[in-house]
Amino acid sequence: MITKRHLILGTAATAGLASLGMPLARAQSKTLRVSTYGGSWLEAVKKDIEPRFKERTGASVEYIVGGPRESLGKLLAAKGQNVPFDIVEWPDDIQAEAVKQGLVESVDRAQVPNIGNLQPEATLRKGYSPAASWVISGLIYNGAKLKEAGISAPAGYEALMEPRLAGHVALPDIRNPVTVAFLAGLNKQLSGNETEIDKSLAFLQGVKDPIFYPNFAVLQSRFAAGDIWLVPGNLAYVVRLRSATPETEFVRPQIGNRRAVAQANIVDIVKGTPERALAEAWLNVVFDADVEYAFARATGYAPTQLLAAQRLGADPKLARGFLTDPHDVAGLFFPDWDQVNAAYPQWIEKWNRAMRR
Repeated sequence: MITKRHLILGTAATAGLASLGMPLARAQSKTLRVSTYGGSWLEAVKKDIEPRFKERTGASVEYIVGGPRESLGKLLAAKGQNVPFDIVEWPDDIQAEAVKQGLVESVDRAQVPNIGNLQPEATLRKGYSPAASWVISGLIYNGAKLKEAGISAPAGYEALMEPRLAGHVALPDIRNPVTVAFLAGLNKQLSGNETEIDKSLAFLQGVKDPIFYPNFAVLQSRFAAGDIWLVPGNLAYVVRLRSATPETEFVRPQIGNRRAVAQANIVDIVKGTPERALAEAWLNVVFDADVEYAFARATGYAPTQLLAAQRLGADPKLARGFLTDPHDVAGLFFPDWDQVNAAYPQWIEKWNRAMRR
């Protein structure tokens, strides 16, 4: 790794300057390729992360937009040679597979000092990039619609079976990115094992006339139209849904002695990148307290940076949309993603047999 830094920067000491916010030598001719999500997420990256990175390094940024599994497939195809990007964003279930396949680099914390200011739960795989933000999976509901129908606010997954909600419960399709965390939590609650899907499918077959949504755009449209009253989804969705439906609320369902499922957004350094030093500088900006605060407000995903979380939690208006209390974060259910990934192909087969109707 030192050799690569020497080729890029001239000396390892210069790489250290990057982590402290100093411009990188000769970086003006360099470009960091970042694989990330599109839409409002990409706009937040461009607004909150890119300017600070450019200020500190002088490098340019190229974005490769794609889904997590698409990014994983590209890296598997590259086999570490002429990799298509230097930095990749994806959830921690995909990171688990990428680590297993040897597709990402471990992180030198001396070059990314801001990692030292994260919540302890953010370290998911020792030596690798920690969680940059939390994706909290639970239940979202339209409080006004439930009140009109005389239905109490939901407390857990059993609310999906409420007869008076027939035709107004939405379920994510099996290939929807939110489904893995939802099923992991439901499996754990019903069978005690996050990989055992049979009881969950039997349970979901009892939901009367569900609306299946393939992506957030469909959910947003039908939620705003008043068709969907209750749906498994992410806490970050609430901020966007409230713009059209102010009565949108979120509940963290009970999962054993835990509440809600924790999934994380990860920013990984790709193994084989020729721009390791720039990738480390990007990571250090990602974990900056001010950046995490601004990014959380833009995207709705809770920060893992301690000061950013405290700042959000201190504002009553903002605290409502994030999980910032250290006890609540510690009380989340963290699935074993290696086991879930191994079971996922079977989930798809069983889901298609049970839920396609």
